[in-house]
Amino acid sequence: MRTGIAIVMSALAGLLAAQEPDEPGPRPVAHGPDRPQRADLLVDLRRAAQALASGNHAGAEAMLRSLSQRAPDLASVWYQLAMAQRCQGKDTEALVAVERALAAAPTLTEARLLQAELQVVLDPAKAKVTIGELLRDPLAPGYHRQLVPMLVTLRLTEEAEAVFVALLQATPRDVELLRLRARCLLDRQQPAEAAAVLAQLVAVEPKDPQALETMAQAWLAAGERGKARAAWEQTLQVNPSNLAVRKRLLAALIEERAEAATIDEQKRLVAHWQTQVDRWQKQGAVRPPPNGPAGSQPPR
Repeated sequence: MRTGIAIVMSALAGLLAAQEPDEPGPRPVAHGPDRPQRADLLVDLRRAAQALASGNHAGAEAMLRSLSQRAPDLASVWYQLAMAQRCQGKDTEALVAVERALAAAPTLTEARLLQAELQVVLDPAKAKVTIGELLRDPLAPGYHRQLVPMLVTLRLTEEAEAVFVALLQATPRDVELLRLRARCLLDRQQPAEAAAVLAQLVAVEPKDPQALETMAQAWLAAGERGKARAAWEQTLQVNPSNLAVRKRLLAALIEERAEAATIDEQKRLVAHWQTQVDRWQKQGAVRPPPNGPAGSQPPR
Protein backbone atom coordinates (compact mmCIF):
# COMPACT_ATOMS: atom_id res chain seq x y z
CA MET A 1 0.00 0.00 0.00
CA ARG A 2 2.94 2.32 0.51
CA THR A 3 3.61 2.11 -3.21
CA GLY A 4 0.10 3.37 -3.88
CA ILE A 5 0.55 6.35 -1.57
CA ALA A 6 3.85 7.17 -3.24
CA ILE A 7 2.13 7.14 -6.63
CA VAL A 8 -0.55 9.51 -5.36
CA MET A 9 1.96 11.98 -3.92
CA SER A 10 4.18 11.82 -7.00
CA ALA A 11 1.23 12.40 -9.31
CA LEU A 12 0.02 15.38 -7.31
CA ALA A 13 3.48 16.88 -7.15
CA GLY A 14 3.72 16.50 -10.92
CA LEU A 15 0.35 18.15 -11.35
CA LEU A 16 1.37 21.11 -9.26
CA ALA A 17 4.74 21.46 -10.99
CA ALA A 18 3.14 21.29 -14.41
CA GLN A 19 1.01 24.30 -13.63
CA GLU A 20 3.92 26.52 -12.52
CA PRO A 21 5.55 28.76 -15.17
CA ASP A 22 9.29 28.17 -15.62
CA GLU A 23 10.03 31.82 -16.45
CA PRO A 24 8.59 35.21 -15.50
CA GLY A 25 5.85 36.49 -17.72
CA PRO A 26 2.18 35.86 -18.36
CA ARG A 27 0.92 32.57 -16.97
CA PRO A 28 -0.30 30.05 -19.54
CA VAL A 29 -3.95 29.24 -19.63
CA ALA A 30 -4.55 26.45 -17.10
CA HIS A 31 -6.65 23.52 -18.27
CA GLY A 32 -6.82 21.90 -14.84
CA PRO A 33 -7.91 23.19 -11.45
CA ASP A 34 -6.48 26.51 -10.27
CA ARG A 35 -3.86 26.62 -7.53
CA PRO A 36 -6.20 26.74 -4.49
CA GLN A 37 -8.16 23.83 -5.97
CA ARG A 38 -4.96 21.92 -6.64
CA ALA A 39 -3.87 22.44 -3.04
CA ASP A 40 -7.22 21.12 -1.83
CA LEU A 41 -6.84 18.11 -4.13
CA LEU A 42 -3.44 17.36 -2.66
CA VAL A 43 -4.80 17.46 0.89
CA ASP A 44 -7.86 15.33 0.08
CA LEU A 45 -5.89 12.82 -1.94
CA ARG A 46 -3.40 12.45 0.88
CA ARG A 47 -6.28 11.76 3.27
CA ALA A 48 -7.72 9.15 0.89
CA ALA A 49 -4.35 7.46 0.53
CA GLN A 50 -3.90 7.35 4.30
CA ALA A 51 -7.40 5.90 4.73
CA LEU A 52 -6.58 3.22 2.19
CA ALA A 53 -3.27 2.41 3.88
CA SER A 54 -4.95 2.15 7.29
CA GLY A 55 -7.49 -0.37 6.03
CA ASN A 56 -10.47 1.99 5.83
CA HIS A 57 -11.27 0.83 2.30
CA ALA A 58 -14.90 1.96 2.24
CA GLY A 59 -13.97 5.42 3.51
CA ALA A 60 -11.16 5.70 0.98
CA GLU A 61 -13.53 4.65 -1.80
CA ALA A 62 -16.04 7.34 -0.85
CA MET A 63 -13.35 10.04 -0.81
CA LEU A 64 -11.86 8.86 -4.10
CA ARG A 65 -15.25 8.76 -5.82
CA SER A 66 -15.68 12.40 -4.89
CA LEU A 67 -12.16 13.22 -6.09
CA SER A 68 -12.79 11.47 -9.40
CA GLN A 69 -15.61 13.96 -10.03
CA ARG A 70 -13.34 16.90 -9.24
CA ALA A 71 -10.31 15.61 -11.16
CA PRO A 72 -11.60 13.10 -13.74
CA ASP A 73 -8.35 13.14 -15.71
CA LEU A 74 -6.03 12.39 -12.80
CA ALA A 75 -4.83 8.80 -13.22
CA SER A 76 -3.74 8.36 -9.61
CA VAL A 77 -7.28 9.05 -8.35
CA TRP A 78 -8.71 6.26 -10.51
CA TYR A 79 -5.86 3.91 -9.61
CA GLN A 80 -6.38 4.46 -5.88
CA LEU A 81 -10.14 4.04 -6.34
CA ALA A 82 -9.52 0.71 -8.08
CA MET A 83 -7.29 -0.40 -5.20
CA ALA A 84 -9.94 0.55 -2.61
CA GLN A 85 -12.59 -1.38 -4.53
CA ARG A 86 -10.30 -4.38 -5.04
CA CYS A 87 -9.70 -4.56 -1.30
CA GLN A 88 -13.46 -4.85 -0.80
CA GLY A 89 -13.91 -7.56 -3.43
CA LYS A 90 -15.54 -5.19 -5.92
CA ASP A 91 -13.50 -6.54 -8.79
CA THR A 92 -15.79 -5.49 -11.65
CA GLU A 93 -15.95 -1.88 -10.43
CA ALA A 94 -12.21 -1.92 -9.77
CA LEU A 95 -11.49 -3.01 -13.34
CA VAL A 96 -13.56 -0.10 -14.68
CA ALA A 97 -11.66 2.32 -12.44
CA VAL A 98 -8.20 1.01 -13.35
CA GLU A 99 -9.08 1.25 -17.04
CA ARG A 100 -9.98 4.91 -16.46
CA ALA A 101 -6.55 5.33 -14.87
CA LEU A 102 -4.88 3.78 -17.91
CA ALA A 103 -6.91 5.96 -20.28
CA ALA A 104 -5.33 8.96 -18.53
CA ALA A 105 -1.84 7.43 -18.13
CA PRO A 106 -1.34 4.41 -20.43
CA THR A 107 2.21 3.74 -19.20
CA LEU A 108 1.40 3.64 -15.47
CA THR A 109 2.87 0.20 -14.79
CA GLU A 110 1.26 -0.22 -11.36
CA ALA A 111 -2.15 0.27 -12.96
CA ARG A 112 -1.33 -2.22 -15.72
CA LEU A 113 -0.37 -4.78 -13.06
CA LEU A 114 -3.62 -4.22 -11.20
CA GLN A 115 -5.52 -4.51 -14.48
CA ALA A 116 -3.87 -7.87 -15.16
CA GLU A 117 -4.62 -9.10 -11.64
CA LEU A 118 -8.30 -8.23 -12.03
CA GLN A 119 -8.49 -9.72 -15.51
CA VAL A 120 -7.12 -13.03 -14.19
CA VAL A 121 -10.35 -13.27 -12.19
CA LEU A 122 -12.79 -11.62 -14.59
CA ASP A 123 -11.41 -12.24 -18.08
CA PRO A 124 -8.49 -14.70 -18.26
CA ALA A 125 -8.14 -14.37 -22.04
CA LYS A 126 -7.56 -10.61 -21.76
CA ALA A 127 -5.27 -11.20 -18.79
CA LYS A 128 -2.99 -13.32 -20.98
CA VAL A 129 -2.73 -10.46 -23.48
CA THR A 130 -2.04 -7.86 -20.78
CA ILE A 131 0.58 -10.04 -19.08
CA GLY A 132 2.23 -10.76 -22.42
CA GLU A 133 2.54 -7.02 -23.08
CA LEU A 134 4.07 -6.46 -19.63
CA LEU A 135 6.59 -9.26 -20.17
CA ARG A 136 7.66 -7.68 -23.46
CA ASP A 137 7.82 -4.14 -22.07
CA PRO A 138 11.50 -3.19 -21.62
CA LEU A 139 10.51 -0.75 -18.88
CA ALA A 140 8.70 -3.33 -16.76
CA PRO A 141 11.21 -6.08 -15.81
CA GLY A 142 11.28 -4.81 -12.24
CA TYR A 143 7.64 -5.84 -11.96
CA HIS A 144 8.03 -9.40 -13.25
CA ARG A 145 8.05 -10.76 -9.68
CA GLN A 146 4.48 -9.56 -9.29
CA LEU A 147 3.45 -11.33 -12.48
CA VAL A 148 4.60 -14.76 -11.29
CA PRO A 149 1.44 -15.76 -9.33
CA MET A 150 -0.69 -14.68 -12.30
CA LEU A 151 1.40 -16.73 -14.72
CA VAL A 152 1.07 -19.79 -12.48
CA THR A 153 -2.68 -19.30 -12.02
CA LEU A 154 -3.20 -19.03 -15.79
CA ARG A 155 -0.88 -22.02 -16.35
CA LEU A 156 1.37 -20.01 -18.64
CA THR A 157 4.13 -22.40 -17.70
CA GLU A 158 6.68 -21.60 -20.40
CA GLU A 159 6.50 -17.88 -19.76
CA ALA A 160 6.62 -18.50 -16.01
CA GLU A 161 9.71 -20.69 -16.28
CA ALA A 162 11.59 -17.97 -18.17
CA VAL A 163 10.71 -15.46 -15.44
CA PHE A 164 11.67 -17.92 -12.68
CA VAL A 165 15.12 -18.48 -14.19
CA ALA A 166 15.81 -14.74 -14.40
CA LEU A 167 14.48 -13.93 -10.92
CA LEU A 168 16.16 -16.83 -9.12
CA GLN A 169 19.52 -15.86 -10.55
CA ALA A 170 19.20 -12.66 -8.52
CA THR A 171 17.42 -14.15 -5.47
CA PRO A 172 18.15 -17.90 -5.33
CA ARG A 173 16.83 -18.23 -1.74
CA ASP A 174 13.40 -16.73 -2.43
CA VAL A 175 11.22 -19.42 -0.84
CA GLU A 176 7.95 -18.27 -2.39
CA LEU A 177 9.48 -18.17 -5.87
CA LEU A 178 10.87 -21.69 -5.40
CA ARG A 179 7.48 -22.92 -4.19
CA LEU A 180 5.69 -21.42 -7.19
CA ARG A 181 8.30 -22.77 -9.60
CA ALA A 182 7.85 -26.28 -8.21
CA ARG A 183 4.09 -25.98 -8.62
CA CYS A 184 4.57 -24.84 -12.20
CA LEU A 185 6.89 -27.77 -12.97
CA LEU A 186 4.39 -30.22 -11.48
CA ASP A 187 1.71 -28.72 -13.75
CA ARG A 188 4.06 -29.40 -16.66
CA GLN A 189 4.40 -33.05 -15.58
CA GLN A 190 8.06 -32.61 -14.66
CA PRO A 191 8.18 -34.18 -11.17
CA ALA A 192 11.95 -34.74 -11.03
CA GLU A 193 12.64 -31.09 -11.84
CA ALA A 194 9.97 -30.02 -9.32
CA ALA A 195 11.53 -32.21 -6.63
CA ALA A 196 14.96 -30.70 -7.32
CA VAL A 197 13.51 -27.19 -6.89
CA LEU A 198 11.80 -28.25 -3.66
CA ALA A 199 15.14 -29.59 -2.44
CA GLN A 200 16.52 -26.07 -2.92
CA LEU A 201 13.57 -24.72 -0.91
CA VAL A 202 14.16 -27.24 1.88
CA ALA A 203 17.82 -26.24 1.99
CA VAL A 204 16.58 -22.75 2.92
CA GLU A 205 13.62 -23.87 5.09
CA PRO A 206 14.50 -27.38 6.35
CA LYS A 207 11.44 -27.56 8.62
CA ASP A 208 8.79 -26.77 5.99
CA PRO A 209 6.55 -29.87 6.23
CA GLN A 210 4.47 -28.99 3.16
CA ALA A 211 7.55 -28.64 0.98
CA LEU A 212 9.01 -31.88 2.34
CA GLU A 213 5.82 -33.84 1.74
CA THR A 214 5.37 -32.41 -1.77
CA MET A 215 9.01 -33.19 -2.54
CA ALA A 216 8.48 -36.80 -1.48
CA GLN A 217 5.44 -37.12 -3.74
CA ALA A 218 7.37 -35.55 -6.62
CA TRP A 219 10.29 -37.97 -6.17
CA LEU A 220 7.83 -40.85 -6.07
CA ALA A 221 6.17 -39.67 -9.30
CA ALA A 222 9.63 -39.46 -10.86
CA GLY A 223 10.33 -43.08 -9.90
CA GLU A 224 12.92 -42.13 -7.26
CA ARG A 225 11.60 -44.28 -4.40
CA GLY A 226 14.74 -43.98 -2.30
CA LYS A 227 14.64 -40.19 -2.43
CA ALA A 228 10.91 -40.22 -1.70
CA ARG A 229 11.49 -42.39 1.37
CA ALA A 230 14.25 -40.06 2.58
CA ALA A 231 11.91 -37.07 2.19
CA TRP A 232 9.16 -38.84 4.15
CA GLU A 233 11.62 -39.61 6.93
CA GLN A 234 12.67 -35.95 6.98
CA THR A 235 8.99 -34.92 7.09
CA LEU A 236 8.44 -37.13 10.13
CA GLN A 237 11.40 -35.58 11.90
CA VAL A 238 9.57 -32.25 11.59
CA ASN A 239 6.08 -33.61 12.25
CA PRO A 240 6.12 -37.11 13.79
CA SER A 241 2.33 -37.19 14.21
CA ASN A 242 1.71 -37.00 10.43
CA LEU A 243 -0.03 -40.35 10.10
CA ALA A 244 -0.58 -40.10 6.34
CA VAL A 245 3.15 -39.76 5.72
CA ARG A 246 4.00 -42.41 8.32
CA LYS A 247 1.66 -44.89 6.60
CA ARG A 248 3.17 -44.10 3.21
CA LEU A 249 6.62 -44.72 4.62
CA LEU A 250 5.48 -48.04 6.10
CA ALA A 251 3.97 -49.11 2.76
CA ALA A 252 7.21 -48.18 0.99
CA LEU A 253 9.28 -50.19 3.46
CA ILE A 254 7.03 -53.23 2.99
CA GLU A 255 7.18 -52.89 -0.80
CA GLU A 256 10.96 -52.58 -0.70
CA ARG A 257 11.15 -55.64 1.59
CA ALA A 258 13.12 -53.78 4.19
CA GLU A 259 14.44 -55.58 7.24
CA ALA A 260 11.72 -57.04 9.45
CA ALA A 261 12.94 -55.04 12.46
CA THR A 262 12.64 -51.77 10.52
CA ILE A 263 9.11 -52.62 9.38
CA ASP A 264 8.06 -53.71 12.87
CA GLU A 265 9.39 -50.48 14.37
CA GLN A 266 7.45 -48.41 11.86
CA LYS A 267 4.27 -50.43 12.55
CA ARG A 268 4.73 -49.74 16.25
CA LEU A 269 5.07 -46.01 15.57
CA VAL A 270 1.99 -45.97 13.33
CA ALA A 271 -0.04 -47.66 16.06
CA HIS A 272 1.33 -45.31 18.71
CA TRP A 273 0.57 -42.13 16.78
CA GLN A 274 -2.84 -43.40 15.69
CA THR A 275 -3.78 -43.89 19.34
CA GLN A 276 -2.45 -40.47 20.33
CA VAL A 277 -4.13 -38.63 17.45
CA ASP A 278 -7.47 -40.41 18.09
CA ARG A 279 -7.28 -39.37 21.74
CA TRP A 280 -6.39 -35.81 20.86
CA GLN A 281 -9.23 -35.53 18.34
CA LYS A 282 -11.71 -36.82 20.90
CA GLN A 283 -10.76 -33.79 22.96
CA GLY A 284 -12.19 -31.63 20.18
CA ALA A 285 -9.05 -30.67 18.25
CA VAL A 286 -9.18 -30.28 14.49
CA ARG A 287 -5.63 -31.50 13.90
CA PRO A 288 -2.77 -32.72 16.06
CA PRO A 289 0.09 -30.39 16.92
CA PRO A 290 3.28 -30.88 14.81
CA ASN A 291 5.01 -32.90 17.52
CA GLY A 292 1.91 -34.73 18.69
CA PRO A 293 -0.16 -34.19 21.82
CA ALA A 294 1.66 -33.24 25.00
CA GLY A 295 3.43 -36.18 26.57
CA SER A 296 2.76 -38.37 23.55
CA GLN A 297 6.29 -39.13 22.41
CA PRO A 298 6.61 -42.87 21.77
CA PRO A 299 8.64 -44.92 24.21
CA ARG A 300 12.08 -45.98 23.05
